[in-house]
Amino acid sequence: MKRTRKVVALGLCLPLLLGLIACHQNNTRTEAANQTQTSSDKVPWTASYTNLNSQVSSEEVKSLLSAHLDPNSVEAFFNLVTDYNVTVGSTGLSGDFTSFTKTEYDVEKISNLWNEKKGDFVGTNCRMNSYALLKNSVTIPKLEKNDQLLFVDNDAIDKGKVFDAKDKEEFDILFSRVETEATTDVKVHA
Repeated sequence: MKRTRKVVALGLCLPLLLGLIACHQNNTRTEAANQTQTSSDKVPWTASYTNLNSQVSSEEVKSLLSAHLDPNSVEAFFNLVTDYNVTVGSTGLSGDFTSFTKTEYDVEKISNLWNEKKGDFVGTNCRMNSYALLKNSVTIPKLEKNDQLLFVDNDAIDKGKVFDAKDKEEFDILFSRVETEATTDVKVHA
């Protein structure tokens, strides 16, 4: 009988205890969220963006990048930017730095202008642009590559003549597929 009372008492107290713990954790999360919001109000600057579609914004960004990266790489990157901007014109692109708002581009008009001038060259992407900027700042060892997943990139590199053969080889090595073990164990991936 005593054992039954203990089990019943434990059965009644356990949900109460778990409820109190859950409430405490919820309050802690709410306080942390409020602190984050409060500290973000104190940011002394306003974020802005540009499509680098004006000489002023291009020169400012080019100067900043060239201070930290190889100037030839920066120039190669800006050649890609200029090519894009000349191809699509000023179809909603921001030349000067502008405060972040909802950006709206005439995608159909941009797509038509691009296709008319570039055919089936899809343009560059973040990997190609990153490589263009950083290729002279990193050492890429001669390793075996697995470029299976880079078929769109390589098609664009070939059709747009974005990189020469040496750069394409290094690009493929840098962004090669990395084999991983099929597991949900975080320690294996870490």
